[in-house]
Amino acid sequence: MSGFAMRLKVRHRVGAMVLEVALEVGARPVALIGPNGAGKSTLLKIIAGGVRPRNATIEAGGKCWVDSSAGDFLEPARRRVGYVPQGPSLFEHLRVWENVAFGLEGSREEKRAAALGWLKRWGAEGLSERRVGALSGGEAQRVTLVRALAASPQLLLLDEPLSALDAIARRQLRGQLAQTIEALGLPTIIVTHDWRDVAALGAEVVAMEEGRVVQRGELQALSETPASAFIAEFSGV
Repeated sequence: MSGFAMRLKVRHRVGAMVLEVALEVGARPVALIGPNGAGKSTLLKIIAGGVRPRNATIEAGGKCWVDSSAGDFLEPARRRVGYVPQGPSLFEHLRVWENVAFGLEGSREEKRAAALGWLKRWGAEGLSERRVGALSGGEAQRVTLVRALAASPQLLLLDEPLSALDAIARRQLRGQLAQTIEALGLPTIIVTHDWRDVAALGAEVVAMEEGRVVQRGELQALSETPASAFIAEFSGV
């Protein structure tokens, strides 16, 4: 996975705002920060394929995902992206292991075995037969992350994956997520409002405001010379 690289240029109107971003992503995690409405979540949706941009080029993993000028648009299912959006995303009518197995290849038995293996790795094998409605918030988010990872993505997109959890669950999942990403060498882009997520992942920070990148670099460097009041507050200045 360490050889993965993505280059994108996007210009896309979102309401009254124009999202205009050029970004390169490699093996190292990238943390998108910025105030609400800066375009961070929309950028993730464009990368995942959930939003078709008006003017963009995206090259990733040696393939063209998007080239608006040529009319090229690679369908989301072919991008091998693990996407964890904000809010609930599990299938309520399926059991936990069936959620994790969704989209995997093989027979039902093979998919179940693979799902149980991932749940065990994350200490969640005891949840395998539960319905989604019986899960706590922390349990549901753990299963959501496991489902994204089980699909063997070449890129992981996380939109504030820990923000709705209590402090204990957030700390536990943050550590486990960081360990898994490092062990897999999995390229990751995370949207976050918590500097602890940046530190745990060892991520490079990309700060966005009003649809544009205003600063990029190490968290420590940003804290020393913040380009905006938001960045100063985020980094604890």
